Amino acid sequence: LTGKLQLDCFPRLELLTLWSVNIESLASWQECDECHIELPCLRELQTMNCRNLIGFVGGGVLLAPKLTVLSMFGCKNLWSLPEEMHISLPSVRFIYVENCEEFEGFPRESELLSLRQLRISECPYFLCFRNGGRLMMPKLTSLKFCRCEKLRTLPEEMLISLPCLQSLSIQECKEFESFPEECNLPSLENLKILDCPNFVGFPHG
Repeated sequence: LTGKLQLDCFPRLELLTLWSVNIESLASWQECDECHIELPCLRELQTMNCRNLIGFVGGGVLLAPKLTVLSMFGCKNLWSLPEEMHISLPSVRFIYVENCEEFEGFPRESELLSLRQLRISECPYFLCFRNGGRLMMPKLTSLKFCRCEKLRTLPEEMLISLPCLQSLSIQECKEFESFPEECNLPSLENLKILDCPNFVGFPHG
């Protein structure tokens, strides 16, 4: 299976798993720069070892209003999540990105209003944001970074907009140094910082 995967003819699709397939993106029946794919029943999308996958729909948008779980494992060329996810994927609650070598971060403006759990691991170029921006996740309860070698700190804008965060884990992030000056996590119950040799502590004040 190569090229693009056309899914328009499966309007009742609830679970989509792509495992070791040689596709670049999903597609619509009409080839154009801004074609969209609408999967109104899709609840879970899993991609594993799709090394050539660079995006969902190329220049278009995947419209999946009921999607709750998004898992991206071993997608070597995936460098970011889709733009305007708050519109196209408004119900996503769990995002897992693992072993995606080129993955840098989220779109500049990301409002993931339904997100509960976020896990990023083995993404050596992950920086959290692309060229600045803001990341709103007001319902997030669990956040984990593991083996993200370029991650040095967490954005101040993010750490003051996580009122529900209960668990924060940063593991094997060799360049991680500290938290920003403004860090307000009123619901935090579990904090784990493991094998981060450059970590110097928390800001004063």
